[in-house]
Amino acid sequence: MIRPTSHLVTIDRVDRLFRTARDGQTFTLRIAFVMVWSFLLFTSARMWSGMMPPEAVNAIDVLALAPLLVLIALRPVWGIIVIGALFPVAGILPSVGFTTSVYPLLGAATLLGSLRMMIIERFPSPHVTSLDVLALLLVVWIVVSHPLAATSIGNRVWVWTYLQLLLLMFLTTQLLVRGSDHHALMLMFVIGGVVSAYVALHQVQYGLSSATSLRGRGLAEGANDAGRSFVFAIVFIAFLRHVYKKRWMQTAAIAAIVLLLAGLAATVIRTSVLLLLIALILLIIEGTTMLRERIVEFGIALAAAALLLIPPGYWRITSGILTSILQGHDWVGFRYMQWDAGLAMWADHPLHGVGIGQFENNSVYYGTNFIPFYGLRWSAHNTYVTLLAETGIIGFVLFLAVLVGALRGLWKGWMSQTAAASVSLRYTWATVLMVMLIGGITGDDHVHKLIWLIAGMGAANLRPIIGRRTG
Repeated sequence: MIRPTSHLVTIDRVDRLFRTARDGQTFTLRIAFVMVWSFLLFTSARMWSGMMPPEAVNAIDVLALAPLLVLIALRPVWGIIVIGALFPVAGILPSVGFTTSVYPLLGAATLLGSLRMMIIERFPSPHVTSLDVLALLLVVWIVVSHPLAATSIGNRVWVWTYLQLLLLMFLTTQLLVRGSDHHALMLMFVIGGVVSAYVALHQVQYGLSSATSLRGRGLAEGANDAGRSFVFAIVFIAFLRHVYKKRWMQTAAIAAIVLLLAGLAATVIRTSVLLLLIALILLIIEGTTMLRERIVEFGIALAAAALLLIPPGYWRITSGILTSILQGHDWVGFRYMQWDAGLAMWADHPLHGVGIGQFENNSVYYGTNFIPFYGLRWSAHNTYVTLLAETGIIGFVLFLAVLVGALRGLWKGWMSQTAAASVSLRYTWATVLMVMLIGGITGDDHVHKLIWLIAGMGAANLRPIIGRRTG
């Protein structure tokens, strides 16, 4: 047996600080302290950055990132948890000069931690499935079909973005295997969502319509992201109430739902209301009673939010959503114009598309006759139209194959389980993925980290194409 070197002994001593509790809930609560520390520092740096010199803001960001990166290097599964849970608060994340985002740093720490586990702890060989091959083929096609668009044209290097997503999906398959880790991800997501919803309530100003309202975005990158993150947080709460059963946690869950519903209204994103209804319907038809029996509580929370926190002006705005969809009024009609432009791009370039990330540039030529001038060079606001226009039918089919494979993997894992908790866990993730796919009709989600993370969960239940080594 090979003994670890002195610096590895030091790492193991630090690692034991995080391994003292293995019962899931206690361990999660201890690690949550590190998450809260980083979250508070990030938030304070963003809120008071105008009153501090740049050096002080950078110092605070370093103090927030350092414990996160150390934790992730020691326990790489927490890299997946943190990346997945940051969606509701992505708007407060600092930009890192050489990467433009903090996500690559988190991913690098996760990868290094995973390699450490494989080398030192004799971690099993990777679980590689056909879903990984399909995702890799999608990345290859994006580069081969339009090399310049994938590597140099635009405000981002698209091949780098997709390689990061591919790595996220792969590492999720390897690392996110324990139920307690899934619970931790959901819990962190809910905490961030609740805080973001509270902030959104103080940002919104309701007007006569959605176009004239000042939308609350909370701590997310935009109002659309905030609305969807609140929907996902509500779905996670429906599951977590069966994991954390202490009375105060049950009460806190209901209060969190009320706040999330009010935050959802503060975004003034009408499609988020439809996504919430779809999510609740999916929870109702779930095979076990773990989620369905809480629908009454959801109704009570909705009534409380409607009476206490949601003003009448919001209901006036949302009352015309079906009319807008059917007749193409206001922003909905504008989206229809963008989709027409995207379909026209695909008709002219059916096989290769116009190149990844090139929809906005080409909308100048394909939408001039019917899109208002202020809407040119905007995104398609539709995942499927975007992929058809930018990657052609081949890229579109490969992306759909990844999504179908993810759902198949979640379904396979769901059917193979007998315990109600395991069944509901996979059904919860499948619900979130289905809501995201439906929400993709009005959003550009092909590079959404949560989609690729859930795809990694689905891949974990598929047959590996290479046999795993047990150690």
